[in-house]
Amino acid sequence: DKVDLEGRWRTQTGAMVHLQLSRPTQDQKKQVVNDAAKLGFNYEDKGGTRLLGDKSEVKALKKKGFRVSSKQVKVGKGWTDYRKAKRKLNNWEHFQLGWANVAPETSVRRGSKVCVCAGLFPPFFPFTWILNPLKTT
Repeated sequence: DKVDLEGRWRTQTGAMVHLQLSRPTQDQKKQVVNDAAKLGFNYEDKGGTRLLGDKSEVKALKKKGFRVSSKQVKVGKGWTDYRKAKRKLNNWEHFQLGWANVAPETSVRRGSKVCVCAGLFPPFFPFTWILNPLKTT
């Protein structure tokens, strides 16, 4: 893995990650995503979770070191609950956890640039934030 002086590094698979010692601002998140876009969102396992129903695909992901967990839960019944759940997913509410977030205005459409931001927990890395720029597929 390679690290540059601004705290960014590319993993062996080519994914770009950014570390910083304070909660990132929206402008900093946008800059991380824009930097990643210039380098390309090229990582070989793009779209790897699309076929979780296929046991051979799951086995291949696990062989590469991924932990795969697929859960299905009923979130409601009828159009009202469907629309409510869809709105929450479209606003990334499943990521608004305090210690992790995605800007709620980020589009969920294919090809959208996303910055997943997470605070790492003390005592190991107090006040350290990781920004993971992604592109939806």
